[in-house]
Amino acid sequence: MELNKNLYIEPRKGENHLSLDSTWKFTYIDERIEEIQGLDFKFSATIPQAAGWCLYETGILPHPYEDTNSALYEFMNSKVWYFKKEFTVKEENKEDIAYLCFDGLAYYSRIWLNGVLLGDHEGMLGGPVIEVSEHINTGKNTLVVECT
Repeated sequence: MELNKNLYIEPRKGENHLSLDSTWKFTYIDERIEEIQGLDFKFSATIPQAAGWCLYETGILPHPYEDTNSALYEFMNSKVWYFKKEFTVKEENKEDIAYLCFDGLAYYSRIWLNGVLLGDHEGMLGGPVIEVSEHINTGKNTLVVECT
């Protein structure tokens, strides 16, 4: 049996796996904030992908690799990015142990689940993996990820 190579992410599967890959809301602001309740998530994009591609996908900026359009994207490094995903957990899965598993984020990120700051993560490739059983609701849940 060959073991996974460095930086290879084993696909997750099974009936208890809930993929959050799909449409997320996002926004960007000038400074990091401590309270996420006032954020206005006015854009939508398909995640996972780079924040710059989100700007292109939503029509905010033109294609980054045409002409000199890449110069329009230079502001991105000075912004703080917030992504929000709402998802539902079935009643029969509420008693299971729940993990939130990221396959990679921006170099520095913070993560909130249902308004609770779970913590921060440093490192871009792989992780974090967080046990979130006590923070999951039956029904609607809201995940917010800050990327800087």
